[in-house]
Amino acid sequence: MTRARLESTLAELRRRLRVSDDFASIATYFLTEIADCDRLHERSKPCHKARLEAAIASGLATLPAGLGEQPPDLVLLRYRKTDFFHGVVQAGRQVGGFFYFRHADQGLLVMPGGYGSVHYLRLTMTEAAPRLAS
Repeated sequence: MTRARLESTLAELRRRLRVSDDFASIATYFLTEIADCDRLHERSKPCHKARLEAAIASGLATLPAGLGEQPPDLVLLRYRKTDFFHGVVQAGRQVGGFFYFRHADQGLLVMPGGYGSVHYLRLTMTEAAPRLAS
């Protein structure tokens, strides 16, 4: 895949995250169109983003089956000085994947569930407003 094609495909993934709540379709697009791209893997470098890692751990804690009981193991990669992050996460015995666009503040975490189910979690760094006391 050429650089222009990859960047066009990433732009389409970003658009889909912005306009759709069909997480299965978005994850399938990522897996079929982007995840196996040699150019993406050759030009992605390991990195550390504490807020993104904390958001992933926080999201896992909301899932059943004890996926968030222990800190997850993450492999976090950044594609060529862009705002696109991707990687794999292991929580307990389950291994899933994620991607995140920093400038759009949108991403998706995909984790297998029990009995053939899949958990999808939207990733965002937007802080929730504090709750008002009643």
